[in-house]
Amino acid sequence: MIYVGLVIPFVGVGQVANGLIYFERQVKQASFEIPMKRFSETIDYRVLQSKVKYYDEWGKKRKLRPKDAKEFRFTYQGEAIRMVSVPGISNIYKSKKKSEGDVFLKCELDGPVKLLKYFDPPQVVMAGNEGDGFTSKPILVSKRKVTYILMRKGLTLELRQPFSVKDIVLFFPDCPDLHEKARKKRFGNKDSFFVAKYYNENCAVTE
Repeated sequence: MIYVGLVIPFVGVGQVANGLIYFERQVKQASFEIPMKRFSETIDYRVLQSKVKYYDEWGKKRKLRPKDAKEFRFTYQGEAIRMVSVPGISNIYKSKKKSEGDVFLKCELDGPVKLLKYFDPPQVVMAGNEGDGFTSKPILVSKRKVTYILMRKGLTLELRQPFSVKDIVLFFPDCPDLHEKARKKRFGNKDSFFVAKYYNENCAVTE
């Protein structure tokens, strides 16, 4: 891979973090503008899922979208953060073909099976009452929900609800021990880390 140097510009407003962008054929250093939630020092991952603004090696401000790179990495408050580009979220029954709606997802666990974290968009509700002379308007209500996604060989399995033994067998055909565990317990979103870690440590081979 080719590493390209960086000229870091001065940015007066917002949080800035230096890191790397992994393109298809090269890796470039960059200075990222990290979006924060209002009145906090918490990263707004919902914004990062669609794009990130950065300064390139010449100090020029650019936008990076999921279709542009394989991933980008930076460190914030001591945490190494990795955002992986994922083709339009599909399930285990779909092909690897890229579709609309690619996103950057936060990587919680790396390996033959990656555990990725998707921050769900806020729920839209209608406010107002036409009978009282008010027009209903959409209001965004944040429930701060997340969905964990397993990724293997370009295919993904969304863990929104307890998933079936069939899901486990299809996604992990080479791990009969995990099939047995799934028969004894219905895995759900909260079990995603265990499922990915168990496969990587007990069943995975170099892929």
